[in-house]
Amino acid sequence: MKTILINQLSDSFDKFLIVTQNNGDIKKNTVSDVSSLYEQKDIEKIFYSIPSNYITAYPFNFNEKISKQINIANFVTEIDSFVIEDISNCEFLFFNSIGFVIDKSILNKINNLLSKFSSDIQLLPEFFLSPYQGKDAIIEFEEKYIFTFADGTGSAADEKSLDQYLDIILNNNPGFNPLICSDKKLLKNRFESENLKSLYNIENFFKFNSSSLPNFFKLQLSFELVKEKLNFTKNQLIAATLSLLITLSIPSAIIAISNNYAKTYNEETFNIFKSLDKNVKRVVNPKGQIDELIGNINTKPVGEYEIPNLNIIDRLGSQFIDEIEINIIESNAKIQINAMAYLQFEALKNTSPRLGIFILEDNTTIQNNKVSGSIKVSFSND
Repeated sequence: MKTILINQLSDSFDKFLIVTQNNGDIKKNTVSDVSSLYEQKDIEKIFYSIPSNYITAYPFNFNEKISKQINIANFVTEIDSFVIEDISNCEFLFFNSIGFVIDKSILNKINNLLSKFSSDIQLLPEFFLSPYQGKDAIIEFEEKYIFTFADGTGSAADEKSLDQYLDIILNNNPGFNPLICSDKKLLKNRFESENLKSLYNIENFFKFNSSSLPNFFKLQLSFELVKEKLNFTKNQLIAATLSLLITLSIPSAIIAISNNYAKTYNEETFNIFKSLDKNVKRVVNPKGQIDELIGNINTKPVGEYEIPNLNIIDRLGSQFIDEIEINIIESNAKIQINAMAYLQFEALKNTSPRLGIFILEDNTTIQNNKVSGSIKVSFSND
């Protein structure tokens, strides 16, 4: 299985140096687009070095006892005078005793590019290619000069800006006396000869313990990426999408049903209490409130009701009575008559007042000397 290093050579993302390590063999080639590597299934590990002009490193002690947001606030306060970009557009990253600042759009673009690989990904700042972490050193790699400093930070400069960059460093730190892994004459003239080391060999980078290096890669998921990685057919994609939608919607549906049940329960409970006591405005504690209502009920007898004396109806012909509805509260009754002889009906009407029964409504008809219909009577209930 192969391990590759992707070294970005242009700000426009159209030129990359690909260093491939395969069983100890090192090969280098330049490509304009890394998409040609997506289909290679034998790539086990990918390192991507972030160019130093994209990411800046500062010494910073991350405090594990406080939140990341507070650490970021403290970090921004420390570096505010050095950062010329809008802080809101920056991403802040931390590793060991170093804080990093990078434009969010650049980091997202790199992460999107790398998310399409199926290999193990490690995204790290360019100066971590140097074997001299935590030391003052300069190594030459592919027409760039990578600087590491004793405080753990680092940077890089190209051929054109090297001389000017050295002036800036020496102006801020006159005692800067780095190890040199380059045959560049400018460097030999500026620093002591005993600092010269053998030329940098990228093969040594692949021998590093990668767990000791930072990894700022963050997988950027998208619909297209999931589709590509899973290699679904159209039918499989539809089925997976439906399954996902169902899975996501079920909790919401259950919550909605539960809320509806709860609402119905509350409304019906309130209606019950309202029917018992019209002064109830809301139900907060059903058990306590029902106990209070029960306690207020007058359990003493309020009177006795007597069924009216309707025996006269039985004597005059109960077979002609289809139905009797008695309203005890209002002291009245509704009697349904069917084909009662007219003389019997008249006898009923004439006799009932003497028994305390009075006809309130007479909705009967006479046909063939037979009376049918309903009458409403009242009775005393003292």
